[in-house]
Amino acid sequence: MNEQESWLLLHSPTIPFRIHNKHGKSYLFLLSSDYERSEWRESIQKLQRKDLQTCQLSSVELQVLTSSCFKLRTVHNIPVTSYKDDEETPGLYGFLHVIVHSAKGFKESANLYCTLEVDSYGYFVSKAKTRVFRDTTEPQWNEEFEIELEGSQCLRILCYEKCYDKTKLNKDDNEIVDIIMGKGQVQ
Repeated sequence: MNEQESWLLLHSPTIPFRIHNKHGKSYLFLLSSDYERSEWRESIQKLQRKDLQTCQLSSVELQVLTSSCFKLRTVHNIPVTSYKDDEETPGLYGFLHVIVHSAKGFKESANLYCTLEVDSYGYFVSKAKTRVFRDTTEPQWNEEFEIELEGSQCLRILCYEKCYDKTKLNKDDNEIVDIIMGKGQVQ
């Protein structure tokens, strides 16, 4: 039982993502990776830019809609154990040797670093981080990492601008947040 609780604790989402509606209500979601959080942000911003038309529903239409949603709801559980044979389990196992050489194409100088995320049975975890390369448009990290793979199918690479300016606070939770400058994924 302790082993399963430890696994659940290690694999539970921990990256906060706050959303505020126009009435001031705040919602907090916990996500498993910064990559996932940036995808949510981009999708929401894309939808906010569209001119969505409001629709008026009658009380009968609203009742039908909510009852159909109630019937369709499902519960998603994180798998605690897997009973598949090792031969059937998808993904890679062992160690992946990664070298982060450099980045190009930035228009302005910035303090840049990269993180590497790897999935473990579909749940992403940040596994490595380069040092911050200061005030450059072409950082040359040349850093090597050995990343343990366990049922892994995907490697995500995120490039950030390190934010040292305390006046630039995230409007969602008043924290200094580094800015994602680029991201990619290898399967």
